[in-house]
Amino acid sequence: MLKRAALCGVLALLFVPDQSSAILFSGAGAGGGNLPIPVTVYNISGGTLAPGTQITLEQPFSSGDVSTSEKVQVYDSDGTTALTTQEDGCSQWVSNSSRKACSISFKTPSSSSAASKIYYVNKLTGSPNTTPNVTKSNITTNTAFCLKTSDLKRADGTAETGTWDLICLNTVLNNYSQYNGSTGYGSNPVGGWEYYASGPNRVGVHAFQYAIRESDSAIHRWIRSDMWVDFWGSGSTPCPCSISTRTTEPNVFGALSGGTVGPAAPNEPAYVMSTTLLNGATTLWTWGGASDSRSITTLAPSNFNTTGTVLTLAASNAYEYATGVYPVTFSSTGSLPSGLTAGTPYWINLKPGGTIDEWVIYATACAATNTQVVAGCASSAPVTITTTGSGTITMTPLVETRAKHGWMGLDTKGQRIWVSSGGTVATAPATLIGHDFTYLTQKTKAVPPYITAHAGRMIAVSGTGLPRYYPGTNVMSNAYNLNNTGDDATDNRVGYIDFWGTYTLFQPDNANGQQRSNVLAAGFAGYPMYNIDETVGMPVVLNNGHAKNGTTYATLGAVQPNRRT
Repeated sequence: MLKRAALCGVLALLFVPDQSSAILFSGAGAGGGNLPIPVTVYNISGGTLAPGTQITLEQPFSSGDVSTSEKVQVYDSDGTTALTTQEDGCSQWVSNSSRKACSISFKTPSSSSAASKIYYVNKLTGSPNTTPNVTKSNITTNTAFCLKTSDLKRADGTAETGTWDLICLNTVLNNYSQYNGSTGYGSNPVGGWEYYASGPNRVGVHAFQYAIRESDSAIHRWIRSDMWVDFWGSGSTPCPCSISTRTTEPNVFGALSGGTVGPAAPNEPAYVMSTTLLNGATTLWTWGGASDSRSITTLAPSNFNTTGTVLTLAASNAYEYATGVYPVTFSSTGSLPSGLTAGTPYWINLKPGGTIDEWVIYATACAATNTQVVAGCASSAPVTITTTGSGTITMTPLVETRAKHGWMGLDTKGQRIWVSSGGTVATAPATLIGHDFTYLTQKTKAVPPYITAHAGRMIAVSGTGLPRYYPGTNVMSNAYNLNNTGDDATDNRVGYIDFWGTYTLFQPDNANGQQRSNVLAAGFAGYPMYNIDETVGMPVVLNNGHAKNGTTYATLGAVQPNRRT
């Protein structure tokens, strides 16, 4: 089979779920620059870099820089003191098989005592050290990472009862197959796992699982979750760790064989839920629900009205103006506005042509995105209310997943969830990697955190109609005048992350956001990928055919019911 994928490249910032929380992918070294390559590590909080801070960066190399008989080596700022270095996922130049780009991991030495420090990427003769510092047994014995939900609902409000393990890492490691180059994860896999990093600094594990109900071990037909964990500890203390998750519904050509919960094919619905990431009994993070780290909005009846605006939100509400169509539920100590039902999912969005305080409420997500998520979704009209309710009204966020798209489990800064050596939630290292460019102007390099006034601030964007950011991100508007100073919030040339990049982290299924983002990779978008049947020259029809009955159109190749992309 030939796999083809449509991907978009970006110059400045690349977020990837199976590596570090933020990786700067630059052209340094790829245009003929020789080793050593200087790399600057910044503490964007303004403090000193603590000894042992975990660093992962993506480093490109010129052809021939690091040959097959050599390994990548990072040196301290003196250029001679070698640091324990790990390389993973290296690509190769076709001409000579030398390294083309590698994920490099190291830890800051005990001498770290500055807000920024230069390290040097070089090479040594020998083979890379791939011996893992953390074993599978270390992981399953000393951690228990699970993503769970107990209020799983279809988008039309129909509940899937029970507590669901969307994914539990130990369940996958103990019960499902490790990836094999010949057989993959096996036939019709319910789960599986693989290493994406292995060495003395970092062990990276990617696992996936279809949701399992705890009460009867029933498997969901549609909902799959992936988890990526970096283990930076050793032996019986595998953490510090960083975790990201993603929940999707990837089976657009048919339900999972063996799944028993959820509508039978071809009726794949969208789902809404609140989710909790746990380490055993310890709660690490919550998305959706009353414990969501984003603001849970408490409203008065005066926030509602009977005009087309429907809902007015103050500056501190609505997830700090991280806009988009997202699901919520409403409840009240008195009565809800007429037209709203307690516990029923609704989708709110900025009023077209309105201000950033004006919102409308829809009964289905398709009203604002033209995406069919529930049967009968045809009207773009918002919910009509005739009374404004009484008492204290609470709007609680949910997360959602639908066909081909899902949601990403990250913190409110768009970073992975960090876990301490003791197994509890921790603060992520406040680091950013800066390659030294020799062919760009100083002004182009002068982006956060180099402009210290921008670091960790929430900056309002005036005159653009764009909402504010989550705390800790940097706001930049759409300015294309390359003759400006480059020292203010309008410089959007090589920025850390722009508004739409931040937005698409939390709403990856929003096509408009992806199109506007200057860092599309930050959106974890559902990149189109399909298989080609080379005997026919047409896409393979997976999972029982287009009509789910074992047959298909004659020009579409053979039905392969046990294969999914």
